[in-house]
Amino acid sequence: MAACALVGSAAATLAKDVDPIDYCHSRLSVMGRKFFHQWSGEISLCQQRRMRGEVDPATKCYPDEMVRPNATTFCKKPDDPLVDPNFQRRLCRAEQHSHEKIQRKCEDDQLSSIELGVPCGTVASVAALQDCIDFDAHGQYAVDFTRTVYGSVGPMANESLRTCMITLFESGQMYARQVMKIVGDECEVSVMRRKTSGPCPDGEAQKRLSKARRIFMQSVIDSCEPWLRAHAVPFGPPCDGLIGSATPGQYVDCVASAAEADGMRGVHTVWNGN
Repeated sequence: MAACALVGSAAATLAKDVDPIDYCHSRLSVMGRKFFHQWSGEISLCQQRRMRGEVDPATKCYPDEMVRPNATTFCKKPDDPLVDPNFQRRLCRAEQHSHEKIQRKCEDDQLSSIELGVPCGTVASVAALQDCIDFDAHGQYAVDFTRTVYGSVGPMANESLRTCMITLFESGQMYARQVMKIVGDECEVSVMRRKTSGPCPDGEAQKRLSKARRIFMQSVIDSCEPWLRAHAVPFGPPCDGLIGSATPGQYVDCVASAAEADGMRGVHTVWNGN
């Protein structure tokens, strides 16, 4: 009982020391990054099933392509026969988890004191903020990055090429999340708490970003170079223009730039480009 009382007292002290508006703002950065990870991961699993031929080749894996008349949630069954019901249920769970997290960390009256960026800068309620992050901001950035890697891929018999594409996705997804963490969760939070002066990314953050990009590039080249050289991998925008005419290094550099750009979009949404 005494130990419990101490834990409770420490938690109460911490709560008094933390500005609730700053706490909401910093947690939005973390929650957006985590939702990007979960949403893109679900889309990737759907694309992997398409590549293995486990679902109809016409199955829709990109949430922004699903027909959802008058629906603002993925927890209502879409009126679309090309949407796998299991995929829809997994999207629903991800959406619900994100909504619950945001509701626990933020309150409506705090949002007027937080300067958010595009596309969430005008939201006035936690409910609107949830939908903006999940469907217009980090959720859409997840769609865009996953589309860069998988494009309009269909059944793919070559297991090694499938593995290469999954490696590209997983490594790029990790790099995008590192961008959000280094610049948003750490650098911007440090500036907000007046521990550093900014702007972000500062010199230290820039060094870490450069190292993360080098690791991404090398890991993918080591795993995928033979397959990128031998096959016209069906990348999506902005890398689709390279198909059939680029070196493996150029392909990977393009995916790295897309991952970095989508990661920075996540940072700018939460920190308004500061």
